[in-house]
Amino acid sequence: MKGIKSAPFLLIIFYITMLYIPASTQEICGVSYLELTSPVTPEIKKQQRTIALDSLKTALTFWVNEFFDNCLDPENTISNYFLTLFIDECVKRAKEKSYIEGRELTVELSVPNSTLDLVITSHNKHYDSLALYYWNTFNAAQKTDRGGLLYYAGLNALFYSKAHIGSPLEVPGIPSGMTLTQQLQSTMQQILNRLDITFSEPIISGKPPEYPRNKVTITVSLDTVPYPNFPLMVVRPNETVIFTAKTGTDGTVSLAEMKIPFVAHGAFLYVRPDFGAVIGADLSFSAEAFGLTRSENINQTIICNITKPVFTLDYSASAVNQIKIPPVFSDKSKILQFFKDSLHLQLHKGGTPKPDLAIVINCQISSYTFDEREETQMKVEAKTTIKDLTPGGKTVEKVAVLNDKFYDVNHEIPIGLFFWESSNALHDLIKQMLDEL
Repeated sequence: MKGIKSAPFLLIIFYITMLYIPASTQEICGVSYLELTSPVTPEIKKQQRTIALDSLKTALTFWVNEFFDNCLDPENTISNYFLTLFIDECVKRAKEKSYIEGRELTVELSVPNSTLDLVITSHNKHYDSLALYYWNTFNAAQKTDRGGLLYYAGLNALFYSKAHIGSPLEVPGIPSGMTLTQQLQSTMQQILNRLDITFSEPIISGKPPEYPRNKVTITVSLDTVPYPNFPLMVVRPNETVIFTAKTGTDGTVSLAEMKIPFVAHGAFLYVRPDFGAVIGADLSFSAEAFGLTRSENINQTIICNITKPVFTLDYSASAVNQIKIPPVFSDKSKILQFFKDSLHLQLHKGGTPKPDLAIVINCQISSYTFDEREETQMKVEAKTTIKDLTPGGKTVEKVAVLNDKFYDVNHEIPIGLFFWESSNALHDLIKQMLDEL
């Protein structure tokens, strides 16, 4: 990047001032400093603004949780969801200035105290109103004992109650000493404990990425009564969602439309309530994020009876320049080992059975040195095609940059680390593509 001597010399700072004390100069800032070795280009200005923006976001996260007692913890997916919305609103209103003193470029983004007040007030007004609306709906459903509406309204009320910035919302009209969030957590936990998920059989059989060969039906009940329109999800042990569905009017749903994932024989899949589908957000939230605990009855396990798919592989890794590609990336046997050990596929060796998948991977490595910037760019790109050869099978194609880094020409390039990172990025790309079949 033009103008940057080397990464260690790039100074990125943020500073935080105390807020809500009458003083016109108080604000939260994100700042980037850059020692210049060449004229400022639009590219440099853009990159420095990005650094300042990241600094501002870090500062806002620190400030809101320090000032308001960790109310929007970024480690909690629900809190982080609302934290991101809050920060986005602040960023929209941020003031920007940049200037050069000597040979140092400074880019600064700041959010004044008065703007923070307005954003927090608007944020709380909007999400508090939703929390209280669903709380009232939840109470009305309790009186009529409508299980479906009770679960839906209670989970939404709990979700939006966690958005509040500042002193937690209290339970309206009830001097219980509990916050609204705590009251809802207690009540929703009781409802979860009354739910039950059962299977027609706990084993699912087939060959990835085909549909199951056997019929597996899931039933959801609340106090032994079938629960219609209940959102479910099937996840891997790493929490990756592979299938979502809702029960029908009889409280059941079939896994006939769930494609068998690329997992090992005997691998576990988990069937759980899909909380994100109840909220309506395009996200997946765990019970723990709500402060709830899943009982064994609603965290059921399916065992995968897998037949390994047979595949063919055409793999190449070539260099545009005079670059020596280490075996970890150039050797076809390394990628074959990955397909065998991590993806549990079987290499086609001729004859029968016929291949199920045809995989083509072409990687290109390039290296360019920029003398005026004293930098060397290393880049790895991949063009990958995975074709399902079964009747009606799908083809997935992707062109991606696996790794793209700049190194100071005055220091040795860590070639081994660079290609190890590139190899891992390729593995991740392949996994993603297989999941799209």
